Amino acid sequence: GSHNVEVSGNVLYHTRGSGIITNSENTKIEDNVVIYMRSYGNWETPVEQDNYYMDACFETYETSTASLKDNRCGGSERAGFSTQGEESTGNYWENNVAHSCL
Repeated sequence: GSHNVEVSGNVLYHTRGSGIITNSENTKIEDNVVIYMRSYGNWETPVEQDNYYMDACFETYETSTASLKDNRCGGSERAGFSTQGEESTGNYWENNVAHSCL
C-alpha cells in the first residue's frame, strides 16, 4: 500500500463493496461521506445467501496507525466501519458517525 496518504473531503454514493479502504500505515481518513454502500453479497442475482463478508463504508485492515476523523456513513447494507480496533497508541479516531447500517 501507499503510506502517509491523506483521504479527505470526498463524497461517495452507491458504491459496490466497501467505500474507502486502507491497509497502509499513517493514513489519514478525514471528513468524508459515504452514502448507500451496496454489499457484494447482495449485488448479484440471485443474492449470495452464504456471503458473510462484512463490507463497510470505511474499512481499515492490517494497519495499526490509520486515523479516522469526522467521517459519515449514511446507509450501508453491511457495516458503517470495519476495523481491527483502536490501540491505545497510534490510531486516532474521533467524531465518526454511521446511520442506517446492518
